[in-house]
Amino acid sequence: DRDSRVALFQVSLEQWLPGTSEPLGVEVYQVEAEYTGVEMEPHVLRTWEISKFQRLADALVDAGVGIVACQKLIDPWLSDHLQHRGVTLLPRLSIRHIEHIQLMSGAVPLTSLAALPSDFKTVCGILGPLECRTICQRTYTIVHQPGLNPHMAGNGLATANPCEPVATLMVGAPDEGSLDELRRCVPQAGYC
Repeated sequence: DRDSRVALFQVSLEQWLPGTSEPLGVEVYQVEAEYTGVEMEPHVLRTWEISKFQRLADALVDAGVGIVACQKLIDPWLSDHLQHRGVTLLPRLSIRHIEHIQLMSGAVPLTSLAALPSDFKTVCGILGPLECRTICQRTYTIVHQPGLNPHMAGNGLATANPCEPVATLMVGAPDEGSLDELRRCVPQAGYC
């Protein structure tokens, strides 16, 4: 029914620290800096991780994020916490679908939990209403284009062109001479 602000993650939200199969990065130093002289037992690490997820959730909700789209998995605690606060989750979008969400919404993908923005409004995009449909006992989520919604216009979430169709014409040239002529005839063909 309404447009929503979307945060787009191209990083796993399943755990704050990378798994053993991935190279360790900046995240490890953050743990060491916060817990100096403490032996890292699993419950201490999980408590620290939940505190990080809590801060992330607070920042997302404070920025008015209504949808969190993630290419990979989302931690069950974070998932429950965000859903309880009214945020819709789109986990496991895959690399194929995350690009479409990025193009449709205009969101800037977040690629590291170690370098999150101070203001999520600067990287969020806008998506239209989400619709769930069950076809042959499988549930699909349909993401609609954002449109001009009077409820969101005062929040700076209105789009410039509400639900106007987009047409793309791709043109090509077999050689450099033809390409130069094409550039003169079709000056909008700026991406060659």
